[in-house]
Amino acid sequence: MDTITLTGLSFHGHHGCLEEEKQNGQTFTIDLELQADLSKACQSDALEDTLNYAEIFETVKTIVTQERFNLIERLGEVICQTLLSNFNQLNSITIRVKKPEAPLEGTFDYSSIQLTRTRT
Repeated sequence: MDTITLTGLSFHGHHGCLEEEKQNGQTFTIDLELQADLSKACQSDALEDTLNYAEIFETVKTIVTQERFNLIERLGEVICQTLLSNFNQLNSITIRVKKPEAPLEGTFDYSSIQLTRTRT
């Protein structure tokens, strides 16, 4: 299986359990590892034979910026299920959702979750 990686997709969203997070929002960073058979695209050099990065980016952007969830676990799950539903070539996805402004006292880079989902 082949992999397409999209790293550091960054969007402003309103996800979190605290009222401040829901109202003010914050930055979320998404990393995707997309597993698909890319052999046809390798031969044809045609966009329609691969996963369209621009369409994937816009799909993720819409979910992060327009939906609202308490947990980044749910955000990641919705992204995975939507991508698997919308892109037939996609066999599996690993997503990392990073929350660099999590309401923690102390110094840290980000909190994050990682999910892997496979087409059934």
